[in-house]
Amino acid sequence: MMFNLRTFLQFLTFPLAVIFSSCVTPNEGQNPYGTISVENQTVFINEINAAGGDWIELYNGSGQTIDISGFTMIDNGSNNIPLVVPAGTVVLPDSFVVFENLPFGLSSTTSDGVNLKNASGTPVDAFTYPDGAVVDGKTIGRIPDGGTWTYSLNPTKGYSNTGYIQPVDTSQKLFINEFLSTSATSQADWIELYNRDSVNSINLEGYTLRDSLSSGSSWVIPAGFVIAPRGYIAFTNGTNFPFGLSSQTDGIKLIDPTGKMIDVYFYTTPQIADRTTGRLPDGGAWTPNLTPTKGARNLP
Repeated sequence: MMFNLRTFLQFLTFPLAVIFSSCVTPNEGQNPYGTISVENQTVFINEINAAGGDWIELYNGSGQTIDISGFTMIDNGSNNIPLVVPAGTVVLPDSFVVFENLPFGLSSTTSDGVNLKNASGTPVDAFTYPDGAVVDGKTIGRIPDGGTWTYSLNPTKGYSNTGYIQPVDTSQKLFINEFLSTSATSQADWIELYNRDSVNSINLEGYTLRDSLSSGSSWVIPAGFVIAPRGYIAFTNGTNFPFGLSSQTDGIKLIDPTGKMIDVYFYTTPQIADRTTGRLPDGGAWTPNLTPTKGARNLP
């Protein structure tokens, strides 16, 4: 007989909500609560929403049902109350469980993280995201499930981060679309923007490009730069923006003249020389190891 978790939760003092759904690579998080052994890791922190109505998704990447009764989760704060997974909670193979109404809050503006331990107190998984990583309406998650942490995803709460057809955010028109951060032929770093609007041009005067995982260096785009409908514009280090992009770990932020973050992308894996990272299709999902198409449609 299936364990009726929703009925059980009605009797809890704290109204923790849990959602189950059916449908690897080593953990890359920083864990201040202990050392994690990832050789036989089967339960992963898989997706995090910290942009309001916080929730955390776990993923069972094994071929076996796993009992996670007594597991605990807590953020990186020093005085917060941990979430304790209720008795009888199991996750089916290749399936997901979502925890809502958390007893702690995840920061939407500064660095924070999630730490997962099993019932014996042994660290199972952990992930810390940097300042500025949280974007309204987006999540941080692993692609593929249990894989590499990726920023600014469309939410897939309780579903696979890759196997589920993600909804298109039709309200966003301006994107960081492609960038080059390392070259064996001495090419300068560059960042490409894309206007998805099929009717209206976008005047970029007053927009800001910002570098790094925290505050970083920034460049305010001067007058004279306008992107046509369905058009592209590429800015080059030295000629335009003054900062360089790391070939290892870095980030790019696009901020409008009012100070609102329009788009952001962080990368934590080494970039390939003379290959780019970009969105496929244009304005779509971030994809590594692309053929450079500076100022034009992205190609594999």
